[in-house]
Amino acid sequence: MKEQRCAKWIFSAVFSVALGLMSAIGQDLDASKRAIDDFVKQAELKFESSKAGFVLKSKLAETFSYSMKGNDVEVLSVRYRNRDADHEEEYFFQAGKLVYATERQAPVGGGGPDWSGVYYFKNGKLLDHATNGHGKSELDSWDPEDEVFRMSRKRMKQLRDHLKKRNLR
Repeated sequence: MKEQRCAKWIFSAVFSVALGLMSAIGQDLDASKRAIDDFVKQAELKFESSKAGFVLKSKLAETFSYSMKGNDVEVLSVRYRNRDADHEEEYFFQAGKLVYATERQAPVGGGGPDWSGVYYFKNGKLLDHATNGHGKSELDSWDPEDEVFRMSRKRMKQLRDHLKKRNLR
Protein backbone atom coordinates (compact mmCIF):
# COMPACT_ATOMS: atom_id res chain seq x y z
CA MET A 1 0.00 0.00 0.00
CA LYS A 2 2.77 2.37 0.97
CA GLU A 3 4.61 1.45 -2.24
CA GLN A 4 1.51 2.21 -4.32
CA ARG A 5 1.18 5.67 -2.75
CA CYS A 6 4.87 6.29 -3.37
CA ALA A 7 4.54 5.15 -6.99
CA LYS A 8 1.47 7.39 -7.47
CA TRP A 9 3.33 10.35 -5.97
CA ILE A 10 6.35 9.75 -8.23
CA PHE A 11 4.10 9.39 -11.28
CA SER A 12 2.24 12.57 -10.32
CA ALA A 13 5.49 14.49 -9.82
CA VAL A 14 6.97 13.30 -13.13
CA PHE A 15 3.72 14.08 -14.95
CA SER A 16 3.60 17.58 -13.44
CA VAL A 17 7.19 18.30 -14.47
CA ALA A 18 6.55 17.01 -18.01
CA LEU A 19 3.38 19.10 -18.28
CA GLY A 20 5.28 22.16 -17.08
CA LEU A 21 8.03 21.61 -19.65
CA MET A 22 5.50 21.17 -22.45
CA SER A 23 3.76 24.36 -21.38
CA ALA A 24 7.07 26.26 -21.32
CA ILE A 25 7.98 24.94 -24.78
CA GLY A 26 4.55 25.97 -26.09
CA GLN A 27 4.96 29.45 -24.60
CA ASP A 28 8.42 29.77 -26.17
CA LEU A 29 7.00 28.70 -29.55
CA ASP A 30 4.17 31.23 -29.26
CA ALA A 31 6.58 34.02 -28.24
CA SER A 32 8.94 33.19 -31.13
CA LYS A 33 6.07 33.16 -33.63
CA ARG A 34 4.73 36.49 -32.31
CA ALA A 35 8.18 38.08 -32.70
CA ILE A 36 8.45 36.74 -36.26
CA ASP A 37 4.90 37.92 -37.06
CA ASP A 38 5.79 41.42 -35.81
CA PHE A 39 8.92 41.46 -37.98
CA VAL A 40 6.94 40.24 -41.02
CA LYS A 41 4.29 42.96 -40.58
CA GLN A 42 6.97 45.66 -40.54
CA ALA A 43 8.83 44.12 -43.48
CA GLU A 44 5.60 43.85 -45.52
CA LEU A 45 4.85 47.55 -44.98
CA LYS A 46 8.34 48.49 -46.14
CA PHE A 47 8.12 46.00 -49.02
CA GLU A 48 4.93 47.54 -50.39
CA SER A 49 6.48 51.01 -50.49
CA SER A 50 10.03 50.20 -51.59
CA LYS A 51 10.03 47.01 -53.62
CA ALA A 52 11.96 46.58 -56.83
CA GLY A 53 11.34 43.87 -59.36
CA PHE A 54 12.09 42.10 -62.60
CA VAL A 55 10.79 39.25 -64.74
CA LEU A 56 13.03 36.22 -65.16
CA LYS A 57 12.33 34.72 -68.54
CA SER A 58 12.86 30.98 -68.64
CA LYS A 59 10.29 28.26 -69.30
CA LEU A 60 8.02 30.32 -67.07
CA ALA A 61 7.87 34.07 -66.78
CA GLU A 62 8.69 34.41 -63.08
CA THR A 63 8.02 37.82 -61.57
CA PHE A 64 10.45 38.67 -58.78
CA SER A 65 9.87 41.47 -56.29
CA TYR A 66 12.26 42.25 -53.46
CA SER A 67 13.20 44.81 -50.86
CA MET A 68 16.52 45.39 -49.19
CA LYS A 69 17.62 46.43 -45.74
CA GLY A 70 21.11 47.76 -46.21
CA ASN A 71 22.94 45.15 -48.28
CA ASP A 72 20.65 42.30 -47.24
CA VAL A 73 17.49 41.09 -48.93
CA GLU A 74 14.63 41.42 -46.46
CA VAL A 75 11.68 40.24 -48.57
CA LEU A 76 11.75 38.19 -51.75
CA SER A 77 8.55 37.39 -53.62
CA VAL A 78 8.17 35.22 -56.73
CA ARG A 79 5.01 34.74 -58.78
CA TYR A 80 4.51 32.58 -61.86
CA ARG A 81 1.97 30.47 -63.71
CA ASN A 82 2.42 27.02 -65.11
CA ARG A 83 -0.25 25.30 -67.16
CA ASP A 84 -2.13 24.11 -64.06
CA ALA A 85 -1.82 26.76 -61.38
CA ASP A 86 -0.74 30.23 -60.30
CA HIS A 87 2.12 30.04 -57.80
CA GLU A 88 3.26 32.54 -55.19
CA GLU A 89 6.29 32.27 -52.91
CA GLU A 90 7.39 34.82 -50.30
CA TYR A 91 10.51 34.67 -48.18
CA PHE A 92 11.36 36.96 -45.27
CA PHE A 93 14.94 37.31 -44.06
CA GLN A 94 16.14 38.89 -40.84
CA ALA A 95 19.88 39.66 -40.71
CA GLY A 96 20.34 37.41 -43.75
CA LYS A 97 18.56 34.40 -42.22
CA LEU A 98 15.24 32.95 -43.38
CA VAL A 99 12.64 33.48 -40.64
CA TYR A 100 9.31 33.16 -42.45
CA ALA A 101 7.97 31.90 -45.77
CA THR A 102 4.63 31.43 -47.47
CA GLU A 103 3.59 29.68 -50.63
CA ARG A 104 0.30 29.36 -52.44
CA GLN A 105 -0.94 27.42 -55.44
CA ALA A 106 -4.26 28.35 -57.01
CA PRO A 107 -5.61 26.26 -59.88
CA VAL A 108 -5.93 28.24 -63.12
CA GLY A 109 -9.53 29.14 -63.81
CA GLY A 110 -10.71 28.15 -60.33
CA GLY A 111 -10.47 24.45 -61.18
CA GLY A 112 -10.27 23.28 -57.59
CA PRO A 113 -9.22 24.41 -54.12
CA ASP A 114 -6.12 26.46 -53.38
CA TRP A 115 -3.20 24.99 -51.47
CA SER A 116 -1.09 27.13 -49.16
CA GLY A 117 1.65 26.83 -46.59
CA VAL A 118 3.11 29.09 -43.89
CA TYR A 119 6.52 28.37 -42.38
CA TYR A 120 8.33 29.80 -39.35
CA PHE A 121 12.09 29.37 -38.92
CA LYS A 122 14.46 30.04 -36.05
CA ASN A 123 18.21 29.43 -35.92
CA GLY A 124 18.20 27.67 -39.29
CA LYS A 125 15.49 25.18 -38.30
CA LEU A 126 11.80 24.87 -39.08
CA LEU A 127 10.05 26.10 -35.94
CA ASP A 128 6.45 25.53 -37.04
CA HIS A 129 4.36 25.28 -40.17
CA ALA A 130 0.75 24.99 -41.29
CA THR A 131 -0.75 24.02 -44.63
CA ASN A 132 -4.24 24.33 -45.99
CA GLY A 133 -5.85 22.44 -48.86
CA HIS A 134 -4.87 19.40 -50.86
CA GLY A 135 -1.36 19.27 -52.24
CA LYS A 136 2.21 18.19 -51.65
CA SER A 137 1.83 18.37 -47.86
CA GLU A 138 -0.25 15.19 -48.03
CA LEU A 139 2.69 13.17 -49.35
CA ASP A 140 4.62 11.12 -46.77
CA SER A 141 7.87 12.00 -48.53
CA TRP A 142 7.34 15.78 -48.24
CA ASP A 143 9.94 17.53 -46.07
CA PRO A 144 8.84 21.15 -45.63
CA GLU A 145 12.08 22.29 -43.96
CA ASP A 146 14.27 20.92 -46.73
CA GLU A 147 12.03 22.11 -49.54
CA VAL A 148 11.52 25.66 -48.28
CA PHE A 149 15.24 26.14 -47.54
CA ARG A 150 16.15 24.69 -50.95
CA MET A 151 13.68 26.95 -52.76
CA SER A 152 14.72 30.05 -50.80
CA ARG A 153 18.38 29.40 -51.72
CA LYS A 154 17.42 28.89 -55.37
CA ARG A 155 15.39 32.11 -55.44
CA MET A 156 18.13 34.06 -53.67
CA LYS A 157 20.69 32.81 -56.22
CA GLN A 158 18.40 33.86 -59.08
CA LEU A 159 18.04 37.32 -57.53
CA ARG A 160 21.79 37.71 -56.94
CA ASP A 161 22.56 36.58 -60.50
CA HIS A 162 20.10 39.17 -61.83
CA LEU A 163 21.59 41.92 -59.66
CA LYS A 164 25.11 41.03 -60.80
CA LYS A 165 24.04 41.20 -64.45
CA ARG A 166 22.48 44.59 -63.81
CA ASN A 167 25.52 45.65 -61.80
CA LEU A 168 23.24 46.53 -58.89
CA ARG A 169 25.06 44.60 -56.22
